[in-house]
Amino acid sequence: MNATLRWRVVYGYNPNDYISIDESYLEKAKYAMVSGKVFNYKTKTIRGREIKSIEPDYRFYTGWFDSYEIQSGEDQKQIDRDVPMEAIEQRSSKADQRVRYVLTTGKTQMLNDIGQVDKLLIA
Repeated sequence: MNATLRWRVVYGYNPNDYISIDESYLEKAKYAMVSGKVFNYKTKTIRGREIKSIEPDYRFYTGWFDSYEIQSGEDQKQIDRDVPMEAIEQRSSKADQRVRYVLTTGKTQMLNDIGQVDKLLIA
């Protein structure tokens, strides 16, 4: 898949309390969530302890508006058809592995160069 994968960083309880991020920010968001540190994305700053979840942004893939909730089996079929869940799950798992490494080693600066983390994980 050549398209960039997307996630929602949910930081509140209102439908608009989220930011949609691409995969290049996934490790930083996950790190902020588990560590409580600040997550910066474009003009938005979120404290890690405010992050409720990081989930696939299925509305991005389906074209649904923000407050739309799944209402039927047809909606689920559209998600199954339009959302690249296998790629999202694989990428999310890899991000979790990278974040665990950064947390256990204390090398938080490596979040800026994920390729370095991968080299150390392989070694």
